[in-house]
Formats: sequence, C-alpha cells, structure tokens
Amino acid sequence: MKTSIFDLPHISNDISQYLSRHDLTQCVRVSKHWFICFSPILWRHPFFIGFNDPINNNNSDCIGDGAKNDRSILDTQLSALFRHKEHVQQLDTIMFNMIMSDTTRDWTFPNLLRALIRGCSSFSVSRLSSLPFSSYPPSPPPPPPPPPPDLTWAIESTRSLQILSTCGKIQSLSIIGINGEQHQVLDGFLQLIASRVAAALPAEAEAERQQHVQSPVRSVTLNGNQFSVQTLYTIIKACHRCESLSLQISPPTTESDDTTSGDVLAATATFLQETPYTAIQHLHIELTSFATQQILLPLLEKCPQLEELVLQGITNETTFEGIVEFLKTRRANKPSMKKGLRRQLKYLEVDIMNCGQRTEQLIEELIRSTGCNTSSVSHSQSTIRSDSATSWVEGEADEIRSKGGCGKGGDDSTLESLAISYLATIGNRCAEALVQHHSETLTKFTNWRPIPLEHFSILVNGLERLQFLKVKVDLDGANAPRRQQRLLPWSCLELRKLDITLSTLLKHSYSHDELEQANEKNMEAWKSSGGWDLFQYQFLQIGRLKQLEVLKLRNTGMIPVNMLSRLQTKYSSFLSHLKWLKRLRELCYRPASGWLDWGEEEARWMMEHWSQLKELEVSARIPERFGETIQDLCPRLGCFLLS
Repeated sequence: MKTSIFDLPHISNDISQYLSRHDLTQCVRVSKHWFICFSPILWRHPFFIGFNDPINNNNSDCIGDGAKNDRSILDTQLSALFRHKEHVQQLDTIMFNMIMSDTTRDWTFPNLLRALIRGCSSFSVSRLSSLPFSSYPPSPPPPPPPPPPDLTWAIESTRSLQILSTCGKIQSLSIIGINGEQHQVLDGFLQLIASRVAAALPAEAEAERQQHVQSPVRSVTLNGNQFSVQTLYTIIKACHRCESLSLQISPPTTESDDTTSGDVLAATATFLQETPYTAIQHLHIELTSFATQQILLPLLEKCPQLEELVLQGITNETTFEGIVEFLKTRRANKPSMKKGLRRQLKYLEVDIMNCGQRTEQLIEELIRSTGCNTSSVSHSQSTIRSDSATSWVEGEADEIRSKGGCGKGGDDSTLESLAISYLATIGNRCAEALVQHHSETLTKFTNWRPIPLEHFSILVNGLERLQFLKVKVDLDGANAPRRQQRLLPWSCLELRKLDITLSTLLKHSYSHDELEQANEKNMEAWKSSGGWDLFQYQFLQIGRLKQLEVLKLRNTGMIPVNMLSRLQTKYSSFLSHLKWLKRLRELCYRPASGWLDWGEEEARWMMEHWSQLKELEVSARIPERFGETIQDLCPRLGCFLLS
C-alpha cells in the first residue's frame, strides 16, 4: 500500500504545525507541477559526481565500507537516471561508465541527441591491500592486474558505442583521444555511422517506417593520433551524410611524409571514385603532417555544400596553393550534382604555420579569391585617401573611402566571416585586398597576430559592414610623427562586439608610485613622441560605435598610462571618450599594470552612461570603494574584480 505524503512522519509531525491542510495541499500541488515542468530540463544533461569506479568495484567482498556506500549511492543515482531516461539528451564519458556498471536494466535513451566519449584511464586498484604477515591466515590470491589504459578505454568505448547504436535520434557524436590502431573502437564507430540509413523499411507502412528508421548522425568530432591516410579516407567516406565534420588527427609516428607513395595515391584515387558528394556544410580540419594534409583537396572537391571551413596547422606550401586554387574555381565551376545542390562559403578560418616564401602572397590570393568579382575593381580604387591627417580628431571627416567594386551588399559568393592566423603580420597588400574585395560583405574579422596601426586603420575604415572584430594592434614604430602617418576614421559603425589588444613589444610593469610621482618624465616623452595621440585616436573612434554591446580591451607592453585611468587626473582620461556607448552590456578590461585607481566617481559615471551594463570584468586590483559603490548602484551587475 502506497503511503500518502501527508502521512509521512516529517510532514505530519513537523510541517503540519506551521501549515494548514489547505496550504500543505497547495504546496504539494506546486511541487508536483514544478517537478513535471522542470524534470525534462534538469535531466537533459545529467552528470553525477562522487562515485568511485563502479566498473571495477562490483565485488563487495573485496571492498571496504566506504566503497559499499559509494555503490549504494551509485545505485540510487542510476535508479533516478533510469526513471528519467526519456528526458536525457546528452551523455558524457563518466555517465557511460556508470551506466555500464549496471547490466540489469535496459539502457536505451530514446531522445538522446549528443554523446561524448573521452579517452581516459578509468581503471583503479582496490581500496584495501592485503599485507602477508605470517601471524595472519593466508591472504586470498590477488585479483588479476587491470588491463592497460588503452585497452580498458577501448573496451569501455566499444560498449558505449553499443548503447548509442540503440539511440535512434543521436545527432552529435564526439570521440576524444582515440587511437587509430584501436580497430575495435573504430569499427564500432563506423558501424554506428553506417547503420543510419533512412530507407530501411518499405514505404507502404509509413507510420511504422518512421517509428523504426534511425536518423543520420549530423555532427561528428574525432580527436586522436596514429591515423593513416587510408583510415582517414574510410572515416570521411562513412561520414559523407554528416552536416558537420571535425578531424583533429596526427599520423602514425612511423609514417613517411612521402605523398607520392603508391598506397597514398591508390587510396586517393579510390576515394575520389567511390565516395559520393557529401552533405558536409561545416568542416574543421587540423592535420599535423604533410601526408595527412593531402586529404584536404580530395575532401574539398567532395563538399559542394560547404559553408564553413576551418583549416588549422597548414605547413605544406603545395597544399596551401591547392586550397587557394580550389577557392578560386569553386564559384565558377558548379559540381555536377542532382538538382544542382550547392552552397556558398560564408565562414573561413585558416591557421598557417610557414609555407615557404610565398606564404604572404598566398594569403593575399586567398583574400582576393573569396571576395567580390574582381573584374570591375581596379587596384587604384582600393586606395584609401584622407583630405586631412587630423580628421579623426575633429570627427568631421566625410566619406573618404573611394567607392567602387561590388555594389551594395556585394555578391552572394563572398565571405561573411574571415579569421587568419599567421606567424607574420598582415601586410599592406593584404589589408588593401580585404578592403577591396570584402568591404560590403564581411561582418566578422579575426586576426591573432599584431597588425601595424597604419594597416589596422585601413581595415576599420574600409570594412564598413563589420559587426564583430577581434584584433591585436601593434603600436611599435607607429608613434613616429615624421612618417606623416594618416590615421583614418572608422567606418564600421555597426560594430557590436570589439575585442582589441593594443600592444608594444617592450614589456614593463609600472607601479602606482611610478605613474603618480616618478613617471612624469616618461609621460611627457611619450606624449611628445606621439604615443598619446595614438591612444586618443583609438578611443575617440571606439566612442563613435553607438551600436557596441561588448567591449574587451587590453593593453600590453611599455605604456606609461592606464588606458581607463581615473576621470580627474592631470592627463584627461580616455574613459570619458566612451560615454556614448549607451548599448554597452559587457566590459572586459585588462591593463598592462596590475592596478587601477577607480573610485566612487568612476562607478557613478559608468552607471550614468552605461545603463545597460550587465557584466564588468577587470583583471587588475581596484580599491574596494569602487566595487561597493557600483554594487549599491546596480545590484544586478555581475562584477569580477580584484581587490
């Protein structure tokens, strides 16, 4: 007989003293309603902690009381998980290990969408070790030693894949730390991917067919080592129906970089002949050898629906040249596919190590090949002019960038997002190519290497459609006024997120006393050399970005001033230039020095001008009065400050 909740001792003896029967009934109803509403959300991604190796501690005769308690807790957790398994949408490695410790239940997750299997050494030794003293009875024979970590993980991963094979809605599968020589795991993975065939049952029983058909896996991520070119081709062929494919692979240590070997050429020819056009739209490739990088071009030829391409660790000049040529011809040559299915590349990220002397030239060609049609754009039209070298200070510069090239909005084949990482910095020709071919279409640009200020000025003046910008600006040498440098006003006024680092190569940490007392000489020298004007330029232009919502600001190196110092100082603060950022929701500031003299005045100023600010993060020591004041003025503000 089921006990009523009102008859529980805790309820009848304690809670009923403070609540009437009616109020208690209302509370129970609310609790049940809350449980019904939030159980699907709370059990989407379960993650239990506190268990201790359930797989190897099943023998209760060999474990102590602590391990037995762990097992009891684990059984309770697994019972709860089993009751709510229809709500589970994501499982990680640790959860699979727990599930596999209970073979009495039917572990099928009908609504599981994402799974992560991570390589780890999950075996452990027994909690208790028997000491063979002669005065004690003989110890029982020791248990067999645990298998090696790789073999243990292979067994567990295979069993995890068997569980996943029963999940008909799985959409995303990630296997991290896989070894290409673990054939059992690899075979299980390939069987799982290949089993998702949509035409498994006759079409006359449509309802029954829809009930039994398993949807194809849409996203696959593989991270591991010891993968040969032939194995990679097999994986790609199996994943040809996936929309997203991420491969972060290193080759066998004994593999040669000879890309003309018979095995590699035969594998490439077989791949091109037998593999159909893929459905891959998002491709992330990180390959660390010349040999494995040779799969890039055959793979790209099989991806006509590609929208996002991320290539990391390119070291082969021949491969890089082939990628550039592929991008040049991709827009012109339409693949021979049924219904002419084809998409345009919108997101491109390239991480180039060193591909020889032509690397910078190839980057320039890459930029031009992914931009507007160059037939109507001359090189002279991309030149940016300014009538006044100080127009950025006055704030009165009109449209100074010459119009030309692609019309408003560009053409449909141009990129929307471009990220470049290269050991050297972007040169003047690359900057001009970006403006010339991407000025009307590029909305996101990222560059991880410092850009000279004069080239950065060209970019922000020409890329007027930018909404996200992440760059490092190199100020070294830029503060020489004799160079007659012309800093151009920013035209990317639709920018919503700016992540900018102002850097110099020389590193020096200035203390509070140095800046306030003994640094007057350095400050005056810095101002007379033009350094102050460079910062003035940056902050005046940032202050014009009225659509800006997120600002991440850093300065590094030998800069004798905190960029966002106090409002009332001998030298006017750059902070006051940002008062027009009315939509700012997040500010992250990391000064070169480890302190920041903010007080009550700065806190009140921020709340007055940045009324929509929701998060403030400062990587510097700040007086406590600032944090206390800003929390009093805006309790909902999330502050991450050092005190």
